[in-house]
Parts: sequence; structure tokens; C-alpha cells
Amino acid sequence: MNYKVITFIGAVVAAGDVFAQPINDACPGALDLTGQTFPLRTPPISLLDASTEAEVPAGCAPFGHTVWYKFVPAAAGDVVVSTCAADAPGTTLTDTVVVLYRSSGASCGVLTPIACSDDACGLRSRLAATVVAGTTYFIQVGAYVDSPPAPGRDLVSLELTAPFPLPSDRWVEQGDAGELIDTAQNPEGDGALGSIGGHLEAGGADLYSIDICDASIFSAAVAGGPFFDSQLFLFDAEGHGVVMNDDHDGSLLSRLTGALLPGPGVYYLGISEFDRDPVNEDGLEIWADGPSAEERSPDGPGGDGMLAGWTIGGFTGHAYVIELTGACFPVIGTCWGRCPADYDRNGGIDGADVEAFFTDWEVGESCADANRDGSVDGADLESFFISWERGGC
Repeated sequence: MNYKVITFIGAVVAAGDVFAQPINDACPGALDLTGQTFPLRTPPISLLDASTEAEVPAGCAPFGHTVWYKFVPAAAGDVVVSTCAADAPGTTLTDTVVVLYRSSGASCGVLTPIACSDDACGLRSRLAATVVAGTTYFIQVGAYVDSPPAPGRDLVSLELTAPFPLPSDRWVEQGDAGELIDTAQNPEGDGALGSIGGHLEAGGADLYSIDICDASIFSAAVAGGPFFDSQLFLFDAEGHGVVMNDDHDGSLLSRLTGALLPGPGVYYLGISEFDRDPVNEDGLEIWADGPSAEERSPDGPGGDGMLAGWTIGGFTGHAYVIELTGACFPVIGTCWGRCPADYDRNGGIDGADVEAFFTDWEVGESCADANRDGSVDGADLESFFISWERGGC
């Protein structure tokens, strides 16, 4: 790679000679990386006289003696921030912590931690996250609390390689995805949906509609980091629980497969941080808390109900990417709206929906493919009536 060392190095060094603290010691003084040529490496800055306490709590590890940077991406993409020796050779600090925040209002007033890294390459840090164009992001880097900077081991430098172009089949969360069926975010596009990238707010959950177009190969797997304890949930079109997973393959990250799916169709994929769990209309959890390493159908006291809310939990917040196979961009709004039972999409579930469905089914209209298997046949009658008899979507 051809690296660009940013041009304010002279100002940083000069300021360090005059002032006891680095000019970017606090968030309002963050050095602006916007408009620079990527990839870039920031000039080394000494942390010896930086503030001893973190201005904002880190997501994964306690740290102090921190400095700040900010940038506004011109396009959506995947950003990587690193202090690893191979990436940022100007860093001499032995044990680093890096946190990436999303700003509300383009200032330091409200910062949401979306990714944090402690020990990614030895005791150094490396994080990755999907960023949205036009949004202000802040980077805070400092020393792990038990390893304060010492003379000769006090410099930090960042490598910023951003933004990598997004895959054409990636959906990036727009704003904050809702937590319920009627506020879920509907990815917009055609064909295969290969991944969803977003940010969990602290104490939040995100819900997306997806079309599981090939249940035989379906999977949804969270990519995050070693400090992200994710949970994945799948609900049917009415909001009934289908399957969930907490921990997969010895990690804290989650993965779903098609093993417990009834078939293809429109589903709602939810992600939260442990232990923020979905509940039914009576406030009862739809899934039990364990076993955490298994894929499970609804097995909680509220397992027969529909999604109506979430318990309190998941206080950290985190960036995530959910990698998908066997999924397509949803057709919600084209045939089925948000509620398959409301076939005529007039806001009510009644005999008119049955009449509208039969009209389409008798002539083989594609919207009458209720089970989304690619053909209009008797199996679609059963699928439609299951939804219609359940009612309230």
C-alpha cells in the first residue's frame, strides 16, 4: 500500500512543545481526518501528558491517557482502525485500546460506541466497522489502564484504511432499525442479500425483514469482535418466534441455519447484545436463557406469543455485520406488505383477504405463492390460511 502521512504532523509536534497536553487530548480537540487520502497513518503522538481518565467509557476495556480523532466518510464502506505493529509502526505504546464512536449531531455531545478493540494483535488494537456516508465518527485511542505510558513507550499512531467499497449485496442500516415488526427496516434491492451491516445502540435491538429464498442453504452469522456477545433471532411474518442462537462454535458470536425453518418466505431477523431478549404481549420471554450454544425454537414462557418488546440489557452497543446465505432482498411492499394475512393490504384481516387471495391463486398470480417456493399450488392455500387464521400481524 502507498500510505499518506497526514500533513498536520508539524502542528501536532509544535503544539506538543508549547502545551503540556496533546492538542487532541479531549474530544472537542479531535484531529480531523476527513478528506485525507486513504489509507493513511497518523503521526505519532506522546501520551505522557494526556489526561489520565477516559472521557467516555470504552466498550470493551478500561483505558486512560487518551487522544481523539474524527472523520466523516464521503461514502458508505468498511473502515479499519489499527495500532498493530505491522500497520502503525510509529506506535511504541505497549498495550492500546481503540474505540470507534458514532456522533449524533456531528459533535462530542452524544457519542455511541459502535466498536472497541483491546488485544487484537498481541496487546495492540484493531477494529473494523461499517460506516455510513455523511455521519461523523470519533476515534479514541489510549493506554490500557494497567499499562500507563512510560518514556520511550508513550507514542501512538493509527492506521486508517477506510472506506473499503461495500459489496453490492450488502445492506447498510439506514438510521436506527426498529425493534418490532411494524418498525423493522426493509432492505431495498434485488436478488441475493449477502450481508447486513449496522450499529447496535447501547441497550438496543435491530430488526430487518429478509426473504429466505433458499431455506436449504440459509445461514446468518454475526461478524463482530471478541468482545461482542451477540444474539440472533428469527421471527415469521406475523412476529412469532422461529429460531434463535446466542453463542456459536465456542465464541460469543451467533449463527443461525435453516435446520429449524418451516420453509422459504419473508422473515424478520433480529440482533441484540446479550442479555436483551424478545418478549410477547404479556412481557414473557419468547426464548429461555439457555442452553446458549444451541439453535432453539421458542422455548420460553412466552414462546406461543408474538414479538411485542424486549427486556432490558445489552448496555454496550456495537457495530456488526451479519453474513447471509440463502437470503434475498425482501419483496415486502410488493405482494405481501408487512402482514401476509392482510392480503388486500387494507389494514384489516377479514373475508375480503380470502377472496383477494383466491382470485390471484386461481389464475396463478405470482403474489399467491404464499410459501415462496416458486410455484402457485395447493401448498400455498395451506400457507395462506395458517397466516390468515392467526390474524393480528
